[in-house]
Amino acid sequence: MIQQLKDLWLRTKQDRAAKKRNAALVASLNPSEVAHFKLHPDARARWYGNHYGGFYAVEPQNARDAVVYSVGIGQDVSFDRAIHKAWGCTVHAVDPTPKSQRWLARQKGLDFIQFKPYGLGSSDGPATFYLPESDKATSGSLTPSVNPQLNRPVEVQLRTLSSLMKEWGHARIDVLKMDIEGAEYEVLPEVLQSGVEVDQILIEFHDRWVEGLPSKKVHAELEQHGYRLVAHSAHYEEFTYLKTTF
Repeated sequence: MIQQLKDLWLRTKQDRAAKKRNAALVASLNPSEVAHFKLHPDARARWYGNHYGGFYAVEPQNARDAVVYSVGIGQDVSFDRAIHKAWGCTVHAVDPTPKSQRWLARQKGLDFIQFKPYGLGSSDGPATFYLPESDKATSGSLTPSVNPQLNRPVEVQLRTLSSLMKEWGHARIDVLKMDIEGAEYEVLPEVLQSGVEVDQILIEFHDRWVEGLPSKKVHAELEQHGYRLVAHSAHYEEFTYLKTTF
């Protein structure tokens, strides 16, 4: 019971901090830095989850049987809970972070989540993963250069999206949510080149951590592969792309 209360306090603290931070980001937005994001609004898109871990998504016609992958869960499954509650489907989650795995193991009422302790990568096999300097933080990354606080290396196992789909027995994916702390600039192009069928890609870009605008190139690649940006958070970090052609 004590641990459950601690986890509830953590979720509340994260969400309040995210709400405040997101408002500050909106107030400080530089239009030139987000001008490359061409939006094609879709009225069906709605927000799932809290301020900290939520994304826009479009409910598929086969909602109850939808194949949803949640890559990078940290210590927040508000998106996963909201999707399951609204659609009734299973969520397939992966995260290589030891702290995240321990947190998930003690949560209650998550029978709708199937979990694998992997990181999503551009190849299969072991890799060095970098954890935050502070024990209070959770999210690590395969790309330490995006954040100077990521300085504790550990070895993790990676799987490409194609390999994960084979392990879970899926031929296609309805929703792929990715929050992988800066590794998206390497991983997402591999996903696109692999030819796997994904109807929606939900991604958090971490341009704030790096020089230049690497999301500009990835956004262009998504459009070249038939995806259209249909929704994004007001602070331009969470983006939802819908496949229009296969």
